Amino acid sequence: MTRSNPFPPRRGAYFRVTKEIDKLEVGELLLAWTDEDGDIHAMRGEQAFYYDAGTFAAHFEPAPAGRAERMAQLERLLAQANAEESVEPAGLLAEASEVVSGGQALVSTKKRNEIVEAKRAALQARKKVELLKTELKGILAEQEKVLELAAAKWGAQLEKLTYAIESINLYLGRDEHFTSIQEGQPAPAREPIVIRQTVLFMDEECALHADEGGIDFKSIEDFDRWLCEPRHLQQVLPESKGIVAMRLRRGDKFYAHAAMWEQIMFSQANGGTYILVRNGTKLWRVWNNLELPGHLFPTKAEFENLFHDKWSEEPLQPGSLRYQKALNEAQGLRKLYLQAALLLQGIVDRTRVFHPLAVERVNLFDPNPDSSILRLIRDAENLLGTGRPPYQEWRRQLNDRLEVGKRVVFGGTSYQRYQYEDRKDGYSRTVPKFVEWPDREAVYTLTNVSSEDGDFQFQFQREGVKRRATFNVRKHDEFILNFDDAKEDDIEFYLSDRGNRHHYLSSFPLLKAALRLKQEEREREKPFVELLARHAADQCKISESEARQRLSVIIPWWKQKNRFSRNLTTAEKAAYKQILQEVRLRLAIRANNADAESVARIHTARTDWLVIAKDTGYTVTCLRRVPGILGLVTRETWSTDGQNLKTSFDCYMPSSETGRWEVLAARSEWADWPKHGRREEFLSEPEYQQLLAEARDAILRQQQEGGWNTFVAVTASNEALYIHGVRTRDYFWGNRKSEPEWVLKQAKWRRVKGIAHLEPCGHWPTLSSILRLDQADESPNQIEQTRHTPEYEKARLAALSPELRELPFTVYGHRLLWLDKTALDESRKLLFKVATRQRRRNRRWSLVRFYEKHIEEILKERFWEHEKRKYLGDGGVVELWEDHAKTVRYHPMDLNKTDLESCLNCIVTAGINVAEHQSGEIWSLAQAHGWKPNNPEANRSVPTNIPLPEPPADLD
Repeated sequence: MTRSNPFPPRRGAYFRVTKEIDKLEVGELLLAWTDEDGDIHAMRGEQAFYYDAGTFAAHFEPAPAGRAERMAQLERLLAQANAEESVEPAGLLAEASEVVSGGQALVSTKKRNEIVEAKRAALQARKKVELLKTELKGILAEQEKVLELAAAKWGAQLEKLTYAIESINLYLGRDEHFTSIQEGQPAPAREPIVIRQTVLFMDEECALHADEGGIDFKSIEDFDRWLCEPRHLQQVLPESKGIVAMRLRRGDKFYAHAAMWEQIMFSQANGGTYILVRNGTKLWRVWNNLELPGHLFPTKAEFENLFHDKWSEEPLQPGSLRYQKALNEAQGLRKLYLQAALLLQGIVDRTRVFHPLAVERVNLFDPNPDSSILRLIRDAENLLGTGRPPYQEWRRQLNDRLEVGKRVVFGGTSYQRYQYEDRKDGYSRTVPKFVEWPDREAVYTLTNVSSEDGDFQFQFQREGVKRRATFNVRKHDEFILNFDDAKEDDIEFYLSDRGNRHHYLSSFPLLKAALRLKQEEREREKPFVELLARHAADQCKISESEARQRLSVIIPWWKQKNRFSRNLTTAEKAAYKQILQEVRLRLAIRANNADAESVARIHTARTDWLVIAKDTGYTVTCLRRVPGILGLVTRETWSTDGQNLKTSFDCYMPSSETGRWEVLAARSEWADWPKHGRREEFLSEPEYQQLLAEARDAILRQQQEGGWNTFVAVTASNEALYIHGVRTRDYFWGNRKSEPEWVLKQAKWRRVKGIAHLEPCGHWPTLSSILRLDQADESPNQIEQTRHTPEYEKARLAALSPELRELPFTVYGHRLLWLDKTALDESRKLLFKVATRQRRRNRRWSLVRFYEKHIEEILKERFWEHEKRKYLGDGGVVELWEDHAKTVRYHPMDLNKTDLESCLNCIVTAGINVAEHQSGEIWSLAQAHGWKPNNPEANRSVPTNIPLPEPPADLD
């Protein structure tokens, strides 16, 4: 080690301690080395140490003669071990065999003392030998590590030689397999050789056998046949003369009926790299066992990124441990890319696959190649975004728009059936349970919502059974797609986009089915659409092109304007009449002369406007928000100039009618406003007040029965009311009551014959909630959100109004219906008393446990003191006591069989200070306060002479 290089050599060397560190004294020797990752390791005997470069350089210096010193120490220890004399103990009993008369002891005290001394000498000798053995073992471990590092040095040399041989073999093509995929005409000699950077995956490119998990080594010829089609070849390797690297699969394939060893073999068979070579219409596939990363040649930033922190993006400090690791990783990547280049150079030099060539030899290692001879396409870097979300996000956004009446494409497979159903737990997606799943690649209509979690249901026909079955589906299920809102161009994009191919096992069958069904529906409806276009143009006096443009918007709207989606061919007569009427209506709306001045007048008159739009040829609609109400609005009809209010309608639920409006102005929340027209799913202000009255009546009844101590507030969402207050929890056994606590009850509502009512109070679940007793505590409604904040908590906080955020207790919903500030103050006082009583109980319990543990510890100490005296009295050695103690088993006294806990609890509750008393006094102290023992016999087993100390002041 030098000043310029603070790292010990990889082969290992001895160093001497210059400053005390890790209990190592100055002058001691230790063996140190640097591993391949740049970490510094050291060992002294069998102790291992780890240091960074700065610490190591500050505390150690090289010791060239260190190994010789340790070997000399080894010889001294061996000599000492051989020089130890054995100890012969004296005879135990007297030599005479006759009975000793006159009351003489069989074994005299003198004889016992001699035996004890002999035993002590033997133990000391054994201890000394054990110490020698430990030191010998440590030195031998060091020498073993020295030999191991020496072997590693030769191993590294062998690794370099092996790498060189493998690289030569790659160039020579010893282990490669050439397969001709297609014969044909070569490209002209003037065409350059093009090498593509990205490593592709065959299974993702072709998506063949997706139902069976994709292609593998057994079906690679199917990929060859797929590739021979011109459009597929254009997708994979569009250049007429070029190379692209491919691997069979990105991930392992699961073989259901294969044994473990077969799985391993199949996984290995699916490995390696395939080089696809194209020359004109000629195609070859070259296999080699070289495992490439994601690129055939490195990106411009690949090596540079290794030397920057992944989080801060700051450059690594040269000489640091992380910098050394980055150097090693970069070296490994360079070797891998060099082998890939040698493989390609060998193909160019050894074969005639690229002939005719414009030059005698193409050098792939030329740092500045002639672009007319060789071109490198960096298709793995500097990529422009598509402007579209990833497939999973697109599907999630699409399925989030699902509601009753929408149609979905179903793509569930038998493999997914085993994933989503559990016979052991009785969980099934179907009713009746565990029947066959619906036919795949078909369209089904969602009929109703099946649970509070938002599960949908659709009906499907079973083979041989008249009664239809029901399937439960969720929005996030990967085997469904919103058919009504999906667009063909989006589907085609995600089918062709290479960046989303890694989802192909689940996405391709579903997307292909959706695209096919969309196209089939369009073809079935095409004659009817043509008829509509001609008649709309004729009746409305517009061109056919304009008619088609308007129909492209009106027809999808007409299909979904009712509760259940439909297609044009189910009711052609009604569709014909309604769609033509819609064309005339929208043309009239377009002719409406409302303008910006009209909007400005309505803005001034109605500051709470939500959207302003032309709804007919002669009126303008303004929807106004109602404070505290979700979904429902006030609808007003104005004259086209915005000066005269014609009609007003409260509690209006926007419907599909809004799809025909020409919006003049809209606030941002209008985009996500519900427009399904289902008025029964939302509450008006009178209905909120009616539900509040029901909740108050229910709580007052429970207060009279002693259930609620205080009734503080009621908040509301569109789904439920939330009741806040202090309540004494009931237990299901006996007449036991708990301490009062802050409670939040969720009271959901439902309509009975069109009237909203709360569910019975026995069905109100309890939600997690806290009341802030101290103003300095953090508000439960103003929590700083992080990436660890759960989604349900983010949704709760997002729904809160500023008024709700100021409340000192956990709030759900979007509005405050009722608040009793006097009851809130009462609740705080009551809960503060409860908290005070609980702290006192905790203090008393801590005191009881403190004295119990103290007695247990004293009993344990006395046991070990007794054992130690007995051991030393029998000739034991103090230095060996710890080793002997490991052979002794401690059996603690079971204090649970005594009345110690109840006795201490009585004394502590009475406020008696037992400090400075003996353990035997506590029984009488407790009995003086009315305590009676249940186990007097067991109580006598507790020693009476254990002093009880003063408890610590900070005892909780």
